[in-house]
Amino acid sequence: MATRTHCQFPRFSGQVPERLVWEVKRGACVLFAGAGLSSQVVRTGDRPLPVWGALLRELAVLARDDGYPVTNDLIQTIDKGRMLEAGQDLQQIISASSLEGYLAGIFADSAVLPSPAHLILPEMRFRAVLTTNYDTLIEDAYLEVTGALPITLTYEGYVSRQRNPIRNNDFFVYKIHGDYRDASTIALGTRSYQDRIHWNPGYRFLLESILNAYTVLFVGFGGSDPDVNHVLDALAARFRGQSAAHYILLPQGRWTNTERRRAREDCGLDLIEYDAGDNHIQVGAFLGELARGRPASDGRLHVVVVIHQADEESVPALWTALGAGPYEVTTVDLRGAAQAGWFDKLRAQVELCDVVIPVISGNYPREDALVELVSNIAERKSISVLAGPTLAPSLLATGDLVLTTADELWLVRLLEKLEEIRLALDMGG
Repeated sequence: MATRTHCQFPRFSGQVPERLVWEVKRGACVLFAGAGLSSQVVRTGDRPLPVWGALLRELAVLARDDGYPVTNDLIQTIDKGRMLEAGQDLQQIISASSLEGYLAGIFADSAVLPSPAHLILPEMRFRAVLTTNYDTLIEDAYLEVTGALPITLTYEGYVSRQRNPIRNNDFFVYKIHGDYRDASTIALGTRSYQDRIHWNPGYRFLLESILNAYTVLFVGFGGSDPDVNHVLDALAARFRGQSAAHYILLPQGRWTNTERRRAREDCGLDLIEYDAGDNHIQVGAFLGELARGRPASDGRLHVVVVIHQADEESVPALWTALGAGPYEVTTVDLRGAAQAGWFDKLRAQVELCDVVIPVISGNYPREDALVELVSNIAERKSISVLAGPTLAPSLLATGDLVLTTADELWLVRLLEKLEEIRLALDMGG
């Protein structure tokens, strides 16, 4: 399916944490998308999609024009930032059919299309996407990029499904505040939130399970959503003292140093700041850099060494040589191939490196073929070290270089090839 041309975002001016990149690459990160991600999308007449307060005010005006008893006091309540109370009044005043009609007029506008930031999301290996937004922009982005709609659920849909997407490792979009196309799923005010947070243990358990099992990245989220804050507070009480496991992207200056420290120490939430100028274009820049997922160049070559056993003859010399040079070295042990999640970790390590060095001795098992396939798909350089004299080099797919311990200068030649690659990368090659 053809997609619209992606926006060329500027370089992200902040820093993307390496741990977050790793969690995304291995499929262990859940995106939490708030209203800010949709606020860059415009409707007919170049009107932006409304964030929560603006949405409530627009609903109030539409309802009053249709004869519903919307008072000036209710609108003043919205203007004071008392969104839950105002939302609850609106949900009680407006009929379900009218509410669906008002929301459709906003979110089903033909001009409302996924933004360039939305279109980046399918390029990343998120475990799931959670959103408080009522719109369909996230699932529309996946349809546009991949040609298929993802599993999309409200809480009501989640509990009624026979196939559990978490247990069955299915990617899904979970709309925790409902979908504009079904007013019965919409959480708009105090009572809706109280029912879900305090009276619905299944809803609360699902959110807590996701926050406990995965790294969560909050984007377009102001830090004031009541049910999410409740879950973070519950986790903070349960796992106090553990290192931060989640991340939130916020404009520079939104949090004081005290707020930042408390979020990290009390809620396990690390702050990533961005420049909010130029209509928050740095949000897209951040997502683009996260999608590319390569560590910032520090002059060192990132190398993954793939071994079958630690006592292979060539391995000690290889460790010594790489340890003394400008390299960052990670090991993949093929003996762990039977462990759960091994392939996801392998794929992440290969995608985050510059060079893969498989050390092959005596045979060529399927794990070596898998490493080669992943390296080729990720377009990473590969240098095979042939450590066993019984293996014919013809069994190896051609990498940049095949070496054998029968050659006394194999290590020198390997280091020369690594240096060529490092210099080419430094020059942008």
